[in-house]
Amino acid sequence: MKMNGGFSVFESVVIPEGDNPWNMLRNALHHAHDHEIDNFEWFIVCDDSTFVIVENLKYFALGKDPEVPYFLGRVQREEDLDFVIASAGTLMSRGTLRHFIIALANPKICSNSGTLGDFWLGLRSPAKLLALCLKNMKVYAQNAEDLSGRSLFNDATVQDLVKKTMAEQGQSSSQGNIIEGCCSDLAITFGNVPGNQMHVLMFGVYRLRAFGHTYNDLLEFHHVAPVTDSNDN
Repeated sequence: MKMNGGFSVFESVVIPEGDNPWNMLRNALHHAHDHEIDNFEWFIVCDDSTFVIVENLKYFALGKDPEVPYFLGRVQREEDLDFVIASAGTLMSRGTLRHFIIALANPKICSNSGTLGDFWLGLRSPAKLLALCLKNMKVYAQNAEDLSGRSLFNDATVQDLVKKTMAEQGQSSSQGNIIEGCCSDLAITFGNVPGNQMHVLMFGVYRLRAFGHTYNDLLEFHHVAPVTDSNDN
């Protein structure tokens, strides 16, 4: 993803049939690094059941330096390892992708072979393997949240998040409180979304308009040069 408005989906990476998920993720990131590292600043990895609101993603990344190793999403902890839940999407800066490729070159830091050792195989999840590789490079998974502490990357559908909020707040809670507690206005992803709900989200996010409100759909994102004090010259 470029911050000057560019967005691209990479061509498919050919993976031998029956290969393990860790190899698929590792090879895909290697492909992105080898072919796109100089063309794009941010890289998002997500499942085919993850709905991504690209405009909110670009807004979230706008003020961040892509050379800094950011490893962002919805974080879950297991024992002493923080990892990003894959179904919510994983956002990596260009700096993080470079760190990951360096880690792959050292099998003591990151498993880079098709045959995983007992320790690595015990982790099972590619999301955990990725987090461990980056942790060994001192790049740590971070939660992406709005100013109210609500997750921007979600591993559930809007419907499931609303149901969860209703259960937590009780049936007597007002509709406004439920919506406020459910999801961030700047949500970037919703995960585990069935195909029919993808169409519902597309309509709700990009087509539905409330009469009387003004909308500007033609958003452009640009880097803004920092303001310098004239006294510094």
